[in-house]
Amino acid sequence: MDPRTRYDDPLEVFESFADQVRSSVMTAMPVRVIKDADGHTVSIQPTVKAVFRKEDGSLQQVDYPPITDAPIQFSGGGGVTSTHPVKQDDEGIALFMARSMDAWHQQGGTQAQIDARVADLSDAVY
Repeated sequence: MDPRTRYDDPLEVFESFADQVRSSVMTAMPVRVIKDADGHTVSIQPTVKAVFRKEDGSLQQVDYPPITDAPIQFSGGGGVTSTHPVKQDDEGIALFMARSMDAWHQQGGTQAQIDARVADLSDAVY
């Protein structure tokens, strides 16, 4: 339990809740390539640990699950794309999309959102 929630102060309770919500939103994190695929997607492993609170109140650090089939983002523009080989154990950064990208990843172009996921680990781009 956050010590601020022990006090009868609604503002502190709200701040504690807001901190909890912010800590669960994924934006970007360092990762390591655990399996290179076809040059367009990779499997990646976050290189930071998640912190979970156990029932007894103690904290436990655990590995995030691997992220599979993450598209590789290469720089490009004007009809030219700069690529390079991506190999196992390369380190980089994963960016997490604000909305589900499943339909776009499968079909390209502009697609309707097929579910309500927000900033989820499964919507990562390496």
